Amino acid sequence: MSNKPTLKYILKKAFNIFHINPAQDEIIKGIGEHNKYLVSGPKYELIDEVSIAQLASLGRQSIIISNSIDDMMDICHKLSEANIFATYIHGQLSDSEINQRLEAFRAKNVSLLFVTPDKAAKSDVLMSAIDVQFSVTIVILNSEKFPHDHLHYSTIYDELFCHIYAIEVELSKLRNCSFECNKLYIGYTLTKQQITEIIQRQRLHNAHYSILNYAFGHLVLESICVKNTSAMLRECAHICSSTQTKSIVVVSDKKAGESFYNELCKHKECISILANPSSQEAAEAIAKFKNLKSGILISNRYSNIVDSGAETVILAQLPLSASHLCSIMGAGNIHTGSIKNVYVLQREDVSFNHAVYELNCKFPTLESFELVIKALLESQTMELDKSFIFKTAKDYGLPAQTVFRVMDKLSSLSFLKKTVYFEHGFQAKYHILNLNRKLPSSINYVNSSVNSQLGDLNRILQLHACKVQALNSLIGTTNEVRCGKCSVCQNSTPGISRWKNRVSSGNVSDEQYKSQVKPISNQKSHQLYRNPYTSLSTQNNVEDYNDRPTNSLSRNRIPTVNLNLNDPIETQLCIIRKTVAKRLNIPEMSVFNDKTLKIISQSKPKSIHELNTINEFYGSQRSSVFGKEIIKIFNRK
Repeated sequence: MSNKPTLKYILKKAFNIFHINPAQDEIIKGIGEHNKYLVSGPKYELIDEVSIAQLASLGRQSIIISNSIDDMMDICHKLSEANIFATYIHGQLSDSEINQRLEAFRAKNVSLLFVTPDKAAKSDVLMSAIDVQFSVTIVILNSEKFPHDHLHYSTIYDELFCHIYAIEVELSKLRNCSFECNKLYIGYTLTKQQITEIIQRQRLHNAHYSILNYAFGHLVLESICVKNTSAMLRECAHICSSTQTKSIVVVSDKKAGESFYNELCKHKECISILANPSSQEAAEAIAKFKNLKSGILISNRYSNIVDSGAETVILAQLPLSASHLCSIMGAGNIHTGSIKNVYVLQREDVSFNHAVYELNCKFPTLESFELVIKALLESQTMELDKSFIFKTAKDYGLPAQTVFRVMDKLSSLSFLKKTVYFEHGFQAKYHILNLNRKLPSSINYVNSSVNSQLGDLNRILQLHACKVQALNSLIGTTNEVRCGKCSVCQNSTPGISRWKNRVSSGNVSDEQYKSQVKPISNQKSHQLYRNPYTSLSTQNNVEDYNDRPTNSLSRNRIPTVNLNLNDPIETQLCIIRKTVAKRLNIPEMSVFNDKTLKIISQSKPKSIHELNTINEFYGSQRSSVFGKEIIKIFNRK
């Protein structure tokens, strides 16, 4: 192109970006100065759009590898408005259409070529697109699929790297000199450790990389522990009805979504996209939701968070990793990032245990591999099919999904040979090659590493501190600013519940708010989950029990209990109560009252599970905050 469009023109015309912030400016300079560049940052910073615009303005022929066909088509359409010609290739195109688009790219009539990862790794598209006469820049979106310890890791990206390396070796022979493609890796929520691993594994030792500061300071992240599904429904209804903006509720499955839909319809206009099988119906539902000023969208897909444009996100299931949670918080609307509040609802340890179960299904442990190999040896047959998988799952108490994963991994390690065929649907047969080989020592690395990430996330969600700041620290950013809005950060005077103003209701007064929203059932029970340090009898203005008048006739008065200060156990419990109250800056009776102290002394709990059987601890966060200090008393010999 003789008259190349400028970067500002492309950003403005194609992506409606009128102002470049410092983080985006750093990326623009990095792409212009470095042949190898790795970027990680939140999606609302539009790092992929800015990077593509910079490549187009520099006139570089670029192959962009993306796993979303819809995104390919959308970006190509936007670039055409800025007179930038781009096209895309995916598996649904015929060979003639693919050849035509490759010819246009080689002739430089098209400057940007989008390709899906499977088409790039398992065909000759890249070899045909990369000409001997000129070099191209390869852009790989979703680079978090590279590090093994990331839950979004995909083996197709390993195959893609090997394919690109083989092309570079071939072109080096044709050119009689060393040849290497320019590369640009773009990821979301990659930690410094994962970026270092990508650089080492992909031999990018001289690569320049940048981590955008995750601007989580304007977001509120709260985690709320409940004891059952009914309590989760009430908590979700309270959050949705308290905010005057749009909310999206992400549930685990269709069955759970129907329960949420029936409850939330009582409070606001609610739209569900669980029952919409086709993408067109889902798109129509999201378009309808965007026209609402205030409403609730229920979905079982995280991808709909970005499309909904909602300000409040409620996750009724535990995310699988801290990076996953960061990507959710980093999602938002095209320009500013629409998400303002993120709430994670947990059912005590149920959500965490379910996440561990899914983790073990996706990344089997070394013990799972050994059990499957043992079953293979005991079968005494050379040819196996899916019936063996279900039999092994039943006999050894393993999830069938775990056995599937192990068999696939064993076939990739040449323990087995896998043959795929289509007969009444997708089928696979396995032929035993050699089971006497030793498993590699690194086979358990992924499971242990991701399990550690999951544990870090669980600790963050249970932490009595600013969770936004803790999340920033975990992923390695330098942003130490507190959000200032969560239950911990907000400035509250002593004696007032920290969780009173946890959900902002805008500029609406309490009287106007009460008249606008419908009352929530079991409001008294609901208070326990709004404030884990307050008993059911405590009101919004928490008073110290010791300062109450003795002649109070309030029904909520805590019954008088005489403590035996000569009892060493009760004395130690009193000391713990006083220490925790001072540490959390709350009244002593909000930690636990005298009656509960007596119950603890008599029941002598020796584990968190036994402690949670006590009424005041059940369904609250007391056990996770100071439970270990209590059970330590009874575990001493």
